[in-house]
Amino acid sequence: MMNWLAYLPGKKKAEHVTRSHRKSLQILVIPDDQTEPRHYQISMRKYKFLRAAAVLLAVHVLLGGLAYLQWARLAARYSDLREVNEQLVENSKKVYELAAVFQKIEETDAKLRSALGLNDERRSAALESDAILDPPRRAIPMESVIAPRPERPRPVEVNLGEKLGFLQQSREIGIHEYLRSLPTYLPVAGVLTRNYSEEGAAHYGIDIAAARGSSISAAGDGVVLFSGWTQDLGNMVIIYHGDGFFTYYGHNQRNLVTRSTPVRKGDQIALLGSSGESTAPHLHFEIWKDGVALNPADYILAFARM
Repeated sequence: MMNWLAYLPGKKKAEHVTRSHRKSLQILVIPDDQTEPRHYQISMRKYKFLRAAAVLLAVHVLLGGLAYLQWARLAARYSDLREVNEQLVENSKKVYELAAVFQKIEETDAKLRSALGLNDERRSAALESDAILDPPRRAIPMESVIAPRPERPRPVEVNLGEKLGFLQQSREIGIHEYLRSLPTYLPVAGVLTRNYSEEGAAHYGIDIAAARGSSISAAGDGVVLFSGWTQDLGNMVIIYHGDGFFTYYGHNQRNLVTRSTPVRKGDQIALLGSSGESTAPHLHFEIWKDGVALNPADYILAFARM
């Protein structure tokens, strides 16, 4: 090349060298070990291409990094949303289960109030005071009896979920527990002095005479709905046995249970007396189902053996 440049005129040779320097990039590498320096020459076209490629690569890496960060944030958010969604599904199941339970309780509660003839005004008054000086009267459907039913106090409402829980559970456990709730146990040992009758002066129960202070027992498993004083039956206890069954124990000398108390068949609930409209010590005992009076002799097993 030097020989070729030598034949060029001086001015043209200088222009050629300057033009050549403009079109190339000189790179000189000097090693630390004192070896010969290395010289590299890159054309400007290649330099511009490499520079553009480097810029594009840097932009690509930057955009890729930003995209990865965005994807990582979205993935984390998706995971959180999935956990929240699973929790909402579980909560929804629990809500539906509780709604079903509350609906069942409300249906049973409505059935109980209907059987007892409770209304909202009487119920509110009962909830405001535990002492029942003059209990409201329970209306009996006329189509269920021949003669009008003597008035009876309406027991205050109880929360079935809390007070009758063991009765509802017993229905699910088996027939043995269900039979325990049926009023089949003789409340007091004594002499039957008056039978059940719907004719004439209706007598919707039986009278059993015994010594004053004799023990009166629950006829079946249940919950005490009322324990207090009434005008005609004096000291009286009302027990709800589930499935629409109620039992009445009247003319007691003293009640031994209080409202909302769970009782088992055979548990002592009162002492026999002659309170209220009574002329001699005896127990007035009634059985009701769904607002209809039943003959206790058809249920008490002791009468079946007579």
